Amino acid sequence: MHVRRMVTAALGATGLVLLGWKPVAAEVSGLTVRLPGGVSLFFMDLAAGTFQMGSPSGEADRSPDETLHQVTLTHDFLIQATEVTQGQWRTLMGNNPSEFTGDDNRPVEQVSWYDAVAYANALSAREGLPKAYDLSSCSGTPGTDNYSCGNVTFTAATPYATTGWRLPTEAEWEYAYRAGTSTPWFFGSDSNLLGTYAWFSSNSGNKTQPVGQKQPNAWGLYDMAGN
Repeated sequence: MHVRRMVTAALGATGLVLLGWKPVAAEVSGLTVRLPGGVSLFFMDLAAGTFQMGSPSGEADRSPDETLHQVTLTHDFLIQATEVTQGQWRTLMGNNPSEFTGDDNRPVEQVSWYDAVAYANALSAREGLPKAYDLSSCSGTPGTDNYSCGNVTFTAATPYATTGWRLPTEAEWEYAYRAGTSTPWFFGSDSNLLGTYAWFSSNSGNKTQPVGQKQPNAWGLYDMAGN
């Protein structure tokens, strides 16, 4: 799932992360998780590193809270190469909450943050990993309008101590998005190139599109700027 904004956003490439995977330098490498029915998820491995998070004060369209500051990530992690698709969601969760259906390769959308953490736990359970989240006082079914939980906590002292799948932190998401760049977009400063890398209002027909059709960023992550 790309999960920077979860409340009606697609679950995506930055959707789920798992710590402890050791990348192979200068190679495109990762992990494939296979689900029933021939459904699979591919995760890219990203090495720990330091980057500038936020944006310069003079950058166009920035928000006041995007103060530029250095962040060091101390753990390698895996992150899905595309958004979580409707087919992946349905295989694990048994339903499809999306508005734009008709192709299982479209990203799942209309999911809440509670839905997202339930999905992460479901993938952990499927893979025989300890769940990253404790969910308590929950009601409803994940993927429906009425699902919510009274309390959500990590099963370990910090996100980095968990051993199951979880959502990325904001810093992990931006690190993955930037892919080693410091420009306004991961592909540079020219917004005219956006259509090469992203689906958005001007080229999507006002609906989501199957994942992975546009060019990825330098670290092999797709749809990081749209869809």
